[in-house]
Amino acid sequence: MKFKSYSLKEISINPLALVTGASAGIGLKIAQELAERGHDIIAVGSSERVSSVSEKITGVQIYPVQADLTADEGIEKIWSTFESQGRNLDVAVLNAGKSLGGGSFHDTDLDEELYMLNLNVISQVKLAKRVVRQLAQQRDGRILITTSMSALTPTPFESIYGSTRAFMYSFAQGLREEMKDYNVSVTALLPGATATDFHHTAKMDNTKFGDNSWKN
Repeated sequence: MKFKSYSLKEISINPLALVTGASAGIGLKIAQELAERGHDIIAVGSSERVSSVSEKITGVQIYPVQADLTADEGIEKIWSTFESQGRNLDVAVLNAGKSLGGGSFHDTDLDEELYMLNLNVISQVKLAKRVVRQLAQQRDGRILITTSMSALTPTPFESIYGSTRAFMYSFAQGLREEMKDYNVSVTALLPGATATDFHHTAKMDNTKFGDNSWKN
């Protein structure tokens, strides 16, 4: 068995947090909050702008990971980055996700909806499996799963999106009970409409939700 050696300069005594969807919006804000509390951050994003997180967050170690969560290779890349640190994972924030508000289910594109299902549900479950087993082995840690207020009510014209959030909310609630025996807390975050690029990316500029002027 081979063990990786570390110099004293390479080893951080800070707690370590993993945040997906960390490039912007709610994910970036959560990463900033964790950094203010002294956590080093593995910041995951699907685009090159994740590399700029280290410019927006200072005072702790930032490990940017550009990865496509919908691909198994992306999950492996994220987890390999964690394992290369040689330390415990203290916080995992499963925040990545997208919406699709291009019209009614009758009119929307099936391939786009299947991609959203993969990102919002399947990829989250795959990464959660790694996280849960790691924290259970440690017998310590915290998990935050971002869902939405859309998880609590039918969402016409976002019927698939709302269903993905409802799934993750139910998943988080079940996981919360299961992980109590391992001293691991699980929290579901249900934000309402928030002033980010989320609805613009969802092609909802021509709707009330696309207007950020009334959001927090």
